[in-house]
Amino acid sequence: SVKGDRILGISVLKNYLQKFGYLDNLNNTQINNEFDDALESAIKTYQQNFNINPTGVLDAATPAGIENHESSSSSSQHGHIHTVSHYTFFSGNPKWPPSKYNLTYGFLSNVPANAVAPAERAFQNWDNATHFTFKRASSGQTADLIIGFQRGDHGDGSSFDGPGGILAHA
Repeated sequence: SVKGDRILGISVLKNYLQKFGYLDNLNNTQINNEFDDALESAIKTYQQNFNINPTGVLDAATPAGIENHESSSSSSQHGHIHTVSHYTFFSGNPKWPPSKYNLTYGFLSNVPANAVAPAERAFQNWDNATHFTFKRASSGQTADLIIGFQRGDHGDGSSFDGPGGILAHA
C-alpha cells in the first residue's frame, strides 16, 4: 500500500499508530481508509524505529515489525530505544515544566516489597546520568512520580493487557 490508496482497514492501522504515538491526535474524519501524508510519515518513523528500511510503504517487512511491537512492551530494537514523543498530552502546553529538575517519587501500597529496591536503583541511575534529581517522597508528601501495579481498566482511560498488549505506561 502506498500514499493515495484507499484500502479497507487503513483506519485500523491509523488508530494503532496513533495509540502508540506515531500519529498526532487525529479527529474522527481523519481516521479513514485513505493512505495520506500523515500515515506515510508515521509508517516511515515506525519503520526506522524497528530497523526496517524507512520507505513509508506498507510492505511485507512492516507488518512483521507491527507484530513484534504488539507482542512486546518495549520499543527497543537493535540497541536503539524509541523515546521521542510524537504527540503532546495537553495540546499547546508543555508536558513538564522546563525548570522542574528535582523530582520526588513514591510507591502505591500495591507495589510488592521486592519491586521497591530495583525501582530505587533505577531512579538512582537516572539521577546519576541526567540533569534530574530523584528523591523518595516522605510519608504524606505528594510525589511527582507515583509507581503502582495495576491490571486491566484502572481508571485512567488507558487499560492494560487489552488489545495491543499494553503492559505499562507513564
